[in-house]
Amino acid sequence: RAQLFPIRNLNGGRSPFLGLAHSSHLAALGYLDVTKQPFLADKTGQRDSTVALQAAIDYCRRNYLTVLLPSGQYLVSKTLVAKQTERLDAIDGTNNYWQQARYAPNRIVGSKVGPKPTIVLAPNSFPDATRPWPVVWLWMQNNINVTGPFDPPFDGTPQPNANCNQIFQGIDIRIAQGNPGAIGIRARGAQMMVV
Repeated sequence: RAQLFPIRNLNGGRSPFLGLAHSSHLAALGYLDVTKQPFLADKTGQRDSTVALQAAIDYCRRNYLTVLLPSGQYLVSKTLVAKQTERLDAIDGTNNYWQQARYAPNRIVGSKVGPKPTIVLAPNSFPDATRPWPVVWLWMQNNINVTGPFDPPFDGTPQPNANCNQIFQGIDIRIAQGNPGAIGIRARGAQMMVV
């Protein structure tokens, strides 16, 4: 067992301590296993893992880590949002230096050990075919009217031409019955987007 954190960000800040439950090998490479504490995403597909996965995505973005889904099935009932923003010092907010969004992308990858992990949209989660919505959305929010040091409000305008370096790789998405309004992934972007 190893201490996964703290790690330094671009400005010398450190992320909060997360615990000793994470693999020292994965930690050294900058990966966070979503099935470990405090996130505890359920890889059996029996429990809804939307909240756990979203928390892990947000945490990893703030702390320059890669979200790792081990082999398994992850049930979700809402969109997983991988939002990229320009923001103040990404980890501790102690200065007024804006980091460009390209330096803090979301990276969500599946383990190469065992069968490919699958995100499964629960039945009847997106029933309205007139309002299509993605299971996974990688997007960049412009920094107009940004109010906080970490997460601007969710009402920002998408800016695809600045959505850079985001990764969603090695993960399948399966849409269960009763979801005529579901789209697997939405990822309009620019340089170095990997889907």
